[in-house]
Amino acid sequence: MLSGRLPLSPSLRDDLAELYRVLRPRSVACLGVRTVLDFPLDAFLIGGSQVWLVEETPGLTRLGFRDDLVHLGEHGFECVVAASPGTSELVCRSFVPGPSPTGGTCGHFALLEGSPPRCRNFVAGPEPRHLVADLSRGTAACFTSRVEELIVKARAPDDLLRAALVECSGCADLGACVEIPDASVDLAISILTISRTAAEAYGHFVAAMSRRFGVTWKHERTTVKLISELEASLLEIVAKNHLREALRLLKPDGRLFLATPIMEASADAWGTHAGATTSLSFLARSFVRDDAAYPLERSLQRIVVPGGGDQLAYCCLSAPRLEPVSKDRSTYPRGQLRRPPV
Repeated sequence: MLSGRLPLSPSLRDDLAELYRVLRPRSVACLGVRTVLDFPLDAFLIGGSQVWLVEETPGLTRLGFRDDLVHLGEHGFECVVAASPGTSELVCRSFVPGPSPTGGTCGHFALLEGSPPRCRNFVAGPEPRHLVADLSRGTAACFTSRVEELIVKARAPDDLLRAALVECSGCADLGACVEIPDASVDLAISILTISRTAAEAYGHFVAAMSRRFGVTWKHERTTVKLISELEASLLEIVAKNHLREALRLLKPDGRLFLATPIMEASADAWGTHAGATTSLSFLARSFVRDDAAYPLERSLQRIVVPGGGDQLAYCCLSAPRLEPVSKDRSTYPRGQLRRPPV
């Protein structure tokens, strides 16, 4: 456990650590890092992989990574950097081989007490690589930036929603790619990123609309239909673009680990998540499951979302299809897998 805090799903984090040991990827891209605790970064670093941490909020991954380097070990607090032979100097510029006062193996380790505990001498190196990006290829950022202008011009809720639907289509794919080269990633990991990105863009719009027209608009029949169309449209475009970006990043024999919610808990019951089928439908068109590396029986994970209740997520490891499947199919063939080199 890192710094006394919890990942969204400890069992999922353990699965990723085991999957990493099975695949032994040279490069890992974490796509949407709201909290670094969801990813076994210590395993990635000790394994010597090149790691990208991608998140839309500037500074979030840097602070999270810094705050989660210090573990409580057998002999006291120690830094995970010291357990990363060959990459320690890349992770921390202050690393010096040698015993620490707490029994670790970095001579410059100095515990800065507090919550979370940190090393006083930590100086970030070039690994891991922190990137700020909209992981929907620009759709969410573009739509969100246009909302205020649409709000000012709209005379009625229905007018605003129709304009938003048009705007959503106009933001379908702006080609705003993550600054990672094509076909350079062995393992890409996306945990709830699609649903979260779409929900935040949609939530921003709903909040702005309520400020403009009050809350009574939510009860109009026509408005309810239009708002549902907008929510579905945003989710579809975000899912399509996110998976398209993952496909661009992956090597031909690379793998995508995707966790997407299929059910969510309300106050007294579980219900189907609004976008349960959308992400999986787009996933099946361009990817094929790798059940050998990540068995089907491990696919369901219960995830606790801070402030959002529990979700049941479908998790799968997939490889790029040799040939994408036509979108008008209702079922998808298993396809063939390119196996990563051992």
